[in-house]
Amino acid sequence: MAEALGDEAQCLDLRGEVSALRPMSDWIRSKALELGASEEAVAALELCANELLSNIIEHGSPGRQARVQLRLGRLGGQLGLEVRDDGPAFDPLAVDPPAPAAGLAEARIGGLGVHLTRSLMARCLYRRSAEGNILTLIADTV
Repeated sequence: MAEALGDEAQCLDLRGEVSALRPMSDWIRSKALELGASEEAVAALELCANELLSNIIEHGSPGRQARVQLRLGRLGGQLGLEVRDDGPAFDPLAVDPPAPAAGLAEARIGGLGVHLTRSLMARCLYRRSAEGNILTLIADTV
């Protein structure tokens, strides 16, 4: 069962465009610090959210601008960040981690955002609702 953030969670609505990345990062930093997150947890949440929003912008809603909503709040002693988008169903947690490149010449650029997110967060949860995709990132606050 997926954990859900309560009604007290802070919300931010965004357009799926590159210009939303900086305001999103600023909002996450401000709200996460208010909720008592460490600098390390804040940096991890910012990085992961930037990776996810970049993926939504690039892949999530072909031919139109995605609508994205962030919800940030406490989940017990941890911090939860829900990233909601109205794109087609896509479970990023079902994507296999990329195979390591044999060498620098074979390494490809990109494709590591979901793997990075899974590595930095304590847990990640995905669910699909009638309105779209919901990916919940759960970070330790210390």
